[in-house]
Amino acid sequence: MKLISVSAVILTAALFVSSCTKSEDNELARFTNGVFITNEGGFNSNNGTISFYNPSSGKIQNDIFRTANSRELGDVVQSMAIGNKKGYVVVNNSAKVEAVDMETFRSTGTIQAGFPRHFAVIDDSTGFLTNGTVPGELLVVDLNSFIVRDTITVGAWPENLIMAGENMWVTNGNYGYDSTVSIISTKSYEVIKTIVVGDGPVDLTKDANGDIWVLCQGKVVYDADFTTILSETDSRLVKVGGNDFKVKASIATGKTGDGFNPVHLAVNADGTILYVVESDGIYVMDITENKMPAEPLISGSFNGVEINPHNGNIYCMKSTGYNSAGTLQIYTPDGSMINEVTAGVAPNGAVFE
Repeated sequence: MKLISVSAVILTAALFVSSCTKSEDNELARFTNGVFITNEGGFNSNNGTISFYNPSSGKIQNDIFRTANSRELGDVVQSMAIGNKKGYVVVNNSAKVEAVDMETFRSTGTIQAGFPRHFAVIDDSTGFLTNGTVPGELLVVDLNSFIVRDTITVGAWPENLIMAGENMWVTNGNYGYDSTVSIISTKSYEVIKTIVVGDGPVDLTKDANGDIWVLCQGKVVYDADFTTILSETDSRLVKVGGNDFKVKASIATGKTGDGFNPVHLAVNADGTILYVVESDGIYVMDITENKMPAEPLISGSFNGVEINPHNGNIYCMKSTGYNSAGTLQIYTPDGSMINEVTAGVAPNGAVFE
């Protein structure tokens, strides 16, 4: 009989465990060249998460923040931004923004805010965060200390924001309580212009011509019991000149009376095609058009839409409620589905590296 020493067995086992651990760590650390999916979770359920989708393999890793940090991310994941090799995850009902290392997704700090909505990185040391209050606030955040060092007053219930030149554009009006866009100088931190665009501006994007398209969700007025709609205005796409700040077009989207108020607008990498989530699907419009198409490119009920800037594929987030996992559906630019994977609870957005 051939004898095997105990020490050899122990050494072999140790090497095996070490190899597995390193392999698992490497797998968890490969958060590069992929897509981060924000999963809202249920209100007061503390089950908001981030998923990582690898377009090359077609596979998804769910709840990566908890895996990397051994704790829950928080309650209601609103949005995420990337800048300076860091990720900034806005967790609305937990009143914070988690800063994470992009390769490991380990937390590097926390920004506190009352009602955070969307984040943008300005430079190596500064970030802007919309704080959804009345009046609304744009918080100026020090990215080294994670402390709010200045506050700029904007319109009511500010939502998404976008950088155009040296100015930050902020939509004001979630829930239809405002109808303006605030334009803020990133040098002086002053509001240099306020533009009336339409009821409930919530999202915006920049096109190939430098114009800014603003998605206005419309306004719904209910009776005292919130059981009957008394009045409702159209949701609209409003084009504003990026240089002269003048409204150039206002295009109705969706159908008045459908009970749906859109909140997601996306654009392709060339800045020539717009995508809007409406009640019955994803609508697609060329920026040269002056009317939305009669039918959606992709039919269905979706929580969000984003466009992969590397290949033009359409990423659609689909919720099945606030207690069960939703799905990520991926389509080619012509609307053909190429993949569907299970995401977290109530997926609502995608961020591309």
